[in-house]
This record gives sequence, C-alpha cells and structure tokens, in this order.
Amino acid sequence: GLGVYFLFKLYQMRRERAIVRRFIHFIGAVVLGLALGAEGAFPVMMYTRAESKRATGDEVGGKTAEEQLAYARSWSLHPEEVASLVVPEFGGYDNVLVQGGSRYWGRNAFKINSEYFGVLAVLLALLMVPERRRRPQVALLAGVFVLALAYVLGEHTPVHWLAFHLLPGADVQRAIGMGSFVFAFAGCAMAGLGLQRVLDADADERAVLRGSLAYVGMSAWVAALFLLIYLVYSIALARVRAEIGPPAHDAEMIGPEMVLLNSFGARRIGLRSIAMFSRTYWMSRAYRSHPVGHQLEGFKIAQTIGASSRTFLAAMIAASIVGTLAGFWAFLDSMYRHGAGNVYHNIGGESFRRLEVWLQNPSAGNNLMLRDVGLGAGITALLTVLHHRFVGFPFHPVGYAVACGWVMSIAWFSIFFSWLIKWGILKFGGIRLYRQMVPFFLGLILGQHVVGGLWTIIGEIRGAHVHQFFPYAF
Repeated sequence: GLGVYFLFKLYQMRRERAIVRRFIHFIGAVVLGLALGAEGAFPVMMYTRAESKRATGDEVGGKTAEEQLAYARSWSLHPEEVASLVVPEFGGYDNVLVQGGSRYWGRNAFKINSEYFGVLAVLLALLMVPERRRRPQVALLAGVFVLALAYVLGEHTPVHWLAFHLLPGADVQRAIGMGSFVFAFAGCAMAGLGLQRVLDADADERAVLRGSLAYVGMSAWVAALFLLIYLVYSIALARVRAEIGPPAHDAEMIGPEMVLLNSFGARRIGLRSIAMFSRTYWMSRAYRSHPVGHQLEGFKIAQTIGASSRTFLAAMIAASIVGTLAGFWAFLDSMYRHGAGNVYHNIGGESFRRLEVWLQNPSAGNNLMLRDVGLGAGITALLTVLHHRFVGFPFHPVGYAVACGWVMSIAWFSIFFSWLIKWGILKFGGIRLYRQMVPFFLGLILGQHVVGGLWTIIGEIRGAHVHQFFPYAF
C-alpha cells in the first residue's frame, strides 16, 4: 500500500526537481526496513518456498496446484466478517485466556483478532468518496481499499486467483486475511484526508459537509451522538439478553433524543434536528422489539444444536427483509381499514404531538433528569459489583434496569412465582432435580405460546375478539 501510494506521489512530482532526492530517500528507507526485518523475514520466505506445505513440485513432496490454491485461500476473510469494520464484535473472536471464551462464528477454525480500525475513521473516509473524481489521490486510496479487501476475501472474488497465478510469491502465501492492514491503511489515509477537509473547510463547504454527515437535515454532531447512544443501547440490550434473558426490556421513552434534549436543551439542539427526531421515532420509542436479542439467541441456538451460523445469518437477513415489507403492508392496511387514529394508540400522531410540545416550548435542559441518570448508573454499578463479589447475592442489576417497564407491571408476579419455585427446587432437591425439571417448565412456556398463537389464528379467521394471549388490548 505504501509503495503504490509512493509511486503515485512520484508521478505527481515528476516535473519537480526534488523528485530524485525523494526517490533516493524512499529506496533508502525500504532497504533499511528490509535489513532490520531480514533476520525474521528471509528465513520464513525460504522455508515457505522450499520446505513447508505451501511449496509445490514433486521434488519436495508438495501439493498440486489445485491443492495449493485451496491451501493459500485458507484463513482468508469472509463476507460476513466485513461487517466487523463497523461493529468490531460482529463476527466475534476467541479469547484464548478464558475457557469457553469462543465467540467466533465464522468459517475459519478460530479467530483472535479483529479487522476493525474505527467507525469514526470509516465515516471520515466516506466524506472523501464524493471527491474521488476531483482528487486522484482519493481515487487511488479508494482503489487500494477495494482491491486489498477483494484480495483478502480469497475465494469469494477473482482477485486472489489472479494474484495467485500472476504475482511472484503469492503462490506461497497463506492466511491472506492478515493482509487486512493494507485496506486499513487506505481507509485511515482517506480518513485523514476527510479530517483535513473538515478542518480546512470554509463556511460554504461546512454547510455541504453538514449535509453529508447529517441524517436528513439533522445537525452533524447531533446525528453522531444520536447514533452513538443508540449503539450503546443496542450493546447494552445484547448484554442484558446474554446475562439473564429477561422476558421484556421496554426502555420506553428514553431514546437517544430524550438523552440529548435533557442534556443540551432544545435551543442548543436546534429546531431542524428536533424535527428529525420524529423521523427516528420508529426505532427509539421502545426497545422491547429490538432485533439484537433475537439475533443473539438465534446464534446461540445455532451453536447449541451444531447448525451453521452462516445459514442462520442468511435466514435472519431474509426474515428482516420479508418482515419489514410485511410490517409496512400490515400497518398501512390496518390504518386504511380502521382509520389511522384507531390503530395502536395512533403511534404516528404520538410522534408529532411530542414534536409539537418541543417546538412550542423549547427547554434549556433538565439537570434533575441528569442527576437521576447518574444516580441510576451508580446503583446499577453497585449492584453489579455486589453480584460478582458475593455468590448468591439475590439482586441482579438487570432486574433493576428492566423493572420500570410497563410489561413488568403485568408480568412481575409470574416472574416472582417462577423464581420462588426455582428457589424451592434448588433448596430441597438440589441441582439434579433442577436439571430434571427444566424440560417440564420449558414445556409450559411452549404450551402457552402454542395455545395463545392458536387463539390468535382463530380470532383472525372468525374476525372476532377471542382469548388474548398477552393481557393488553391492542
């Protein structure tokens, strides 16, 4: 990557007098670098060419060309792992220091690294993409990024096949996923150019940049904080589901927009950004239907039954597409048949009634709310420490976090009664009886869902209200 970038700069400087001096400096730096790394690099290179399984030829008992190509593609990057450029934990990796610490669900045997080089760097690099035609430097870096990414994807693109047959030394390489630092270099270099563009922008260009970074008119800094808070919420919900798996985690009416408004005030946020909050209401009103929990549990099911995580991922993506389209259709159809004001509390109107209050009575922030958030965070931290410090400590921090949801006002007795039965079984029957009883209680849960689902289907067929599976009138 550095060599390609240097040759590009050398071409740009071809008419300058300093070109020879800079070329000599570059060659000198390359020679010095090779000399410093020769002790480790050259023995490895000679070994891979003559002795290792990478070597070809009958005289060394090596592999055939087809076998060597497959061997060279091992430990490559796979398409599902590209998402780790934005979410580092997406593909997971193995913690070799912790027994049972494997979180990697990809296609390689194991993984102890991440290709993530920073979501901020990715965003700054994207700022430079529209400049690729005006600035050849950007086009070059973008090309290096795409080419390097295509190469480390191995069998999934034709780039590695071409390199394997045409580039000297490519036929003795393995673990080509380690070449990810090349596209990381190109991405970080573009991010540096993007940051420089932001710092050097005049008033008119800043307006354009704000439009590039903003979410449909939302100020850039507000949009960045909104997405960051939403990401923190998502990670926290994933941890909650993994830790204890509560039946509900509403987190209702505490979305990123509420945090921002109470922290900075409506006047500082700005009217345009506040207006855009209503466009994000579908994703921030409540978190009981957040997909991260279902995705996490789906992967856990796949791991438990020995199924392919890749198959589960494809099924989730397909279900997301179908579910989104079906949800749009069902909601619009219901509003058309029964009137928008009669469908589930008129959610659309709820969003804009809230907006009306913000616009007519802009606040200056809410210090009491921030104090309460700090107090709640302190209590949660204390419960976490006590829960990990003392075996059998009865209060879990997740319970404190989810207790404020309206679902708990309905389901609290069922949860308490279940806990009481579990306590009694462990107290008088021990872990052996507990394990024997687990299938019975799982059957109770499955039976309730089956019966409730059947009543819902019967109600739809008859067009009448029947037994409500969930005790809430929608």
